[in-house]
Amino acid sequence: MKDSQEIYQDLVNQYHNLSDLEKNAILIYQSKLFIIINKISQIPYFDYLSAMEIKSKIPDAEVYENILAEYNKIVNNPQNYFIKYSIFKDIHLNNFVSFIEDVKRILQLLRQAASTMILNDDLVVYRGMATDKESINFTEGGICISTSIKLDTAFQFMKTDNVKPVRHLYQIKLNSGTPLFVSPYSIVKVYDSVLDTMIPIDNQSCILKIMNRGTEGQYEITLIKDMIEYQELSCEKIEKNGKVIFVHHIEVFEKKKSNQVNL
Repeated sequence: MKDSQEIYQDLVNQYHNLSDLEKNAILIYQSKLFIIINKISQIPYFDYLSAMEIKSKIPDAEVYENILAEYNKIVNNPQNYFIKYSIFKDIHLNNFVSFIEDVKRILQLLRQAASTMILNDDLVVYRGMATDKESINFTEGGICISTSIKLDTAFQFMKTDNVKPVRHLYQIKLNSGTPLFVSPYSIVKVYDSVLDTMIPIDNQSCILKIMNRGTEGQYEITLIKDMIEYQELSCEKIEKNGKVIFVHHIEVFEKKKSNQVNL
């Protein structure tokens, strides 16, 4: 029987067989733009709405417009032209409404990638969340559901504060055949090392690099919400040192094609 890292490596090998368009879509999702992509995909029936309709349903749209504008400045740094004219060559970073249309296409490519990759073995993954709710669905948020084969990674996403004091840990059994995608790479921001640290650094001096995620040890596996079915098997409330954590046990299957609806 394969262990989790062997199964993960099998999925990484499959990643290399994806089309360039699918790989680019995954890389874009693995950039800081995932914040905007997740927000857009939270809009019900976004697939069937125009970009203007989607924007009108985002109450704090200007916040995400500003994020996009700042990222556009970074991409237009001459040192980032390779990424600009390869990964982002068909992406409209200078216009929020046009970018929403791009996101709809990116999400379709992510679905394509998830349907192409084959999970040949059952696999246990973990997801951690900090919220203000004692009851929350593990699919809460956008259409993409981030998990990891590493328990330590899940705990990194369970840091609580006064706004989000409740922790949830999900142990998720993925049955073989569950649609998903992995990416061994991500786009990260770095700064020119020759800059004096006393000089304020703005985004225009930021350099984008495609980094091997194996060095991070995160081992992320992403599920697509409208391509899966799941069952919560149990939930246990644990109190330790004055802190509360809810531990959920989930089982995930591929959604039957006749039941798939893009939300």
